[in-house]
Amino acid sequence: MFLIVGSGASGAVLGVVFDVGGVLRRPQPGFFGRVERFGLDRDDVLEFFMGPDAVEAQMAGRQFRIVDMVPIVERALSERLGEQAREAAETILSVYVDPDPTAWNEPMLHLVDDLHDAGLKVGLLANAPADFGEVLLPRLTDGLVDATVLSGRDGVGKPMAESYELIVDRLGFVLGQCFFVDDNAHNVEAALRLGMKAHHYTGEISHLTDALRAVGVDW
Repeated sequence: MFLIVGSGASGAVLGVVFDVGGVLRRPQPGFFGRVERFGLDRDDVLEFFMGPDAVEAQMAGRQFRIVDMVPIVERALSERLGEQAREAAETILSVYVDPDPTAWNEPMLHLVDDLHDAGLKVGLLANAPADFGEVLLPRLTDGLVDATVLSGRDGVGKPMAESYELIVDRLGFVLGQCFFVDDNAHNVEAALRLGMKAHHYTGEISHLTDALRAVGVDW
């Protein structure tokens, strides 16, 4: 069952804003295999990237790189892993720069392409270190994405209101004219409070396309 929130917000949808991690990119089994040697599973890893206390959220409001995130994850793991905590932290955070092309959610990229071809503007709003923008973000920005906001580069991150306002401004619209997609419910709720239309993506692209069509997006 798909979830639409904010479907009553005023204005036609002219832009669609996507999160990256968990939506356009997905950690692969090989990545989780690398962290399993520390006794960590998928849920342990995702805990660092989801929720209001996610490591990126702790760094919201300032520019940062992967090296700045490592101590936060290391401290969280230190009691459990001892001397292995730093290596485990670095392994977990390598997800941002892993060049494995299979990490991209290709069906979702096709949807982004279709929406852009249909005349909608596409934005990316990601909580991620500046390194990600240098290594992997260019995969999406060449002719496919109209504007980006990256917390580690721009100094504002979800769920800060300023991050949503900045990406919408860069697209040339107002909040009610944009549809936001994220796999983190906290970030979706923040978008809703600002008057955006939004969808909590849980892995089913068909639910997202239904949600887009329900608010009048056609392609």
